[in-house]
Amino acid sequence: NNGKREDLSENPLVVVVALKNDKSTSYATYLNVYNEIKAAYNVIWNAEANKLYGRPYEQLTKDERDSVFAHYPLTLSESDPEDLGTPAGGSE
Repeated sequence: NNGKREDLSENPLVVVVALKNDKSTSYATYLNVYNEIKAAYNVIWNAEANKLYGRPYEQLTKDERDSVFAHYPLTLSESDPEDLGTPAGGSE
């Protein structure tokens, strides 16, 4: 955020990613969205791993991975599916 928006967190330790879906959302669509969230965090974790340790996240020791995760934890809030109505265009 870097001070650009008052309604967004400045601190990655207090960020919560909220995942909400419609009752009619297919499991495949839900899984695709979830995987995109994880992929975004993988980019962040890799960048931090390279910055701190000079190598990709996957090559770190457990303690090093824990350190990176402590800087950028993934806090995901999932609510129960709701009847949100049909989105514009009539598709998922």
